[in-house]
Amino acid sequence: MDIEHFSLPLLAWYDKNKRDMIWRDHFDPYYIWLSEIMLQQTRIEAAKEYFIRFTNELPDIASLAQVSEDRLMKLWEGLGYYNRARNLQKAAKILVDHYCRPISTHSFPCRESARIQLAPSLLWHSGSKLLR
Repeated sequence: MDIEHFSLPLLAWYDKNKRDMIWRDHFDPYYIWLSEIMLQQTRIEAAKEYFIRFTNELPDIASLAQVSEDRLMKLWEGLGYYNRARNLQKAAKILVDHYCRPISTHSFPCRESARIQLAPSLLWHSGSKLLR
């Protein structure tokens, strides 16, 4: 079977039926990473409001690296699995402090797969999405 025979109708169906998800409006790898981690063990509808609140207060990786743990836990409150938030911050600190600094407030600091995979909270699946 020709792949286009299968893929074109599937992509057309997706365009017509896809759900509106706020993180799809952003191409910033930080937002992609954050949504990937939030959506682990969390319903999409529940994650939407957390994503908005989180990114309003922590709009980039540098702000995530610098936020107090108390404030981070308050922002994550209700999503459960609090180690996800702690590991996000650990990864942000490692990336910002040891590998490369953001060029702008919204740039993800590293795009090399070896560096991405060194950081806690970045599963291979999430790391591969960031490198697209």
